[in-house]
Amino acid sequence: MKVKYYEEHRLIEIDDNFGKNNWTLKFVLIINIINGGFNLVQSFLTGFNWFSVMWVSISLISIFILLFLIFKKTSESSIKIKDIDWFLQKEFFGRKSFKLKLKNGKVRDLLNLKKQSQVDELESLFRKAGISSKLTQHHKTKFS
Repeated sequence: MKVKYYEEHRLIEIDDNFGKNNWTLKFVLIINIINGGFNLVQSFLTGFNWFSVMWVSISLISIFILLFLIFKKTSESSIKIKDIDWFLQKEFFGRKSFKLKLKNGKVRDLLNLKKQSQVDELESLFRKAGISSKLTQHHKTKFS
């Protein structure tokens, strides 16, 4: 993953193939929903069974995931600084990632950070661009 900041245009360019992956996932979900629809029509004609219930469940889950991807996630590769609300650094199973929260309510995930140097570089790039950080505070308590 490469992230570049163009200071003269106040623009961040993200090169991580996330857009291709996102479109592939949306395509598979749409195929899943269509397949579930065909199975639902067949169930109306032949009668419902456990297979019908399974396909209806899979279709409903696919619809919810597709709506979430459409309305809450983005895969934009060029984002203007004025459109970014804040960034958040998260850690999941030892792998660090960033989230950019856009002013339109969508989130852009930056996931492919393999080295600590990439994390530090990305964090300094966001600070240089003037993007504020949303801090999460985890309180650790000691039990005596």
